[in-house]
Amino acid sequence: MGLLVVVGVVSCYVRVPSEHLDIVWAEDGEIFLRQHLDDGFWSTLFRGYAGYQHFVPRLAAAVAVPSTPLWAYPLAVFAICALLTGLAGAAVYWLSRDIVPWIPARIALGLITFVLPLAMQEVIGNLADLHSYAMWLAPWLLLSRPRRWWSATLWGVVAFAVFMTEVQAVLFLLLLPFVVRRSQPRTLPIAVGAVIGSIWQIVTVITVERGSNSEWFGIPSLLGGYLVNTVMPLLFVAPDSVRARLEQSGLIIPTVILLLFVIAFVVAMMWGSGRQRLLAIALAAASFAIYAGGVTIDGSAGFHYADDAMPIWERAVNIRYGVSSGMLLAALVPLAAAIVHARAARVPRAAVALRSVAWLAVSGLILTMSVASTRAISTRGWVEATWSYSVQTQRASCLDGHPDERRRLPIAPLREISLSCAQLRQ
Repeated sequence: MGLLVVVGVVSCYVRVPSEHLDIVWAEDGEIFLRQHLDDGFWSTLFRGYAGYQHFVPRLAAAVAVPSTPLWAYPLAVFAICALLTGLAGAAVYWLSRDIVPWIPARIALGLITFVLPLAMQEVIGNLADLHSYAMWLAPWLLLSRPRRWWSATLWGVVAFAVFMTEVQAVLFLLLLPFVVRRSQPRTLPIAVGAVIGSIWQIVTVITVERGSNSEWFGIPSLLGGYLVNTVMPLLFVAPDSVRARLEQSGLIIPTVILLLFVIAFVVAMMWGSGRQRLLAIALAAASFAIYAGGVTIDGSAGFHYADDAMPIWERAVNIRYGVSSGMLLAALVPLAAAIVHARAARVPRAAVALRSVAWLAVSGLILTMSVASTRAISTRGWVEATWSYSVQTQRASCLDGHPDERRRLPIAPLREISLSCAQLRQ
């Protein structure tokens, strides 16, 4: 597990350009940093934003702000997010030990957390998109079977944090009737943590106003968008490359890619245990539902994939809603590989072939995604100036200014936040 954490942290640093580590991204600045500086820790920790809770990002900001100089805030945020990403991958490896017992398959599940190509574009290393990893962790938490009460309690706290960070994780509560059993009492703390976090999220959705342009795009557009933003980036992630392939062959390429995961799903349903089938259904259904929910709430015009009159270059590609969706879809392959590997012991005549297929599946998935990641790009550079330069410049302008005077600092993507001179002098 420790090695997976290290791999996760290192992969985050390797995948993001060094110059982008000095840039504050979106809500990391205008919500988590500014509100913490303006209103303090306890006033903001459970404050809803955009209609739901952001528990872990707010907690992380509360750690980053007092522990580092203001000019180093994006570096502190990146370090925290890299560590949490590594811990998420290690947690998936650990939590899956009962339902995916083959160790190479579990390692592949952990590595999916780090090598998903699309994550590099926007999601890695910032608090605003940390909820993608919370969504990825949710089903593994609910389907795990802790051995000790102390570990069950610890995972229950993690479940609370996860469900208080990603509102769509509420979907996984549908698993509870299948996993909470008298014969498995140690699953109860995890279930309780998930339920409390979910109830809190639902109350926030009801009581906190969210400005939204949500739109129902219809099943054809949602299916097309799923192929473009979840399936296609598993192999082809450079935006220009994606658009070129879509213009040449439409949705043929992502459809062929999807067929590989359909085969993995069929294998799980045919040969898997009851819990493995439940996991396969949860992964497949949630992968599409999460993507569909995200774009429906977003409502951007570029999601009309079924509109033949819309040019390819006007359609959204490589959207962040495909990140957690893509991880859940990719997990079908290690699950199926573990099932095939276990079947080898029951079919001696085909044992060598089955084990070879299992090894080929997990190694091929991780290798393919790793290679695709080398062609991914980071879009964090959409900013007028680096954060450290802006802080130093505006701090100098405050030398003769009143403490309550405010200065504007640019953040990505093409936004800005306002901080007081008193805050800049801290």
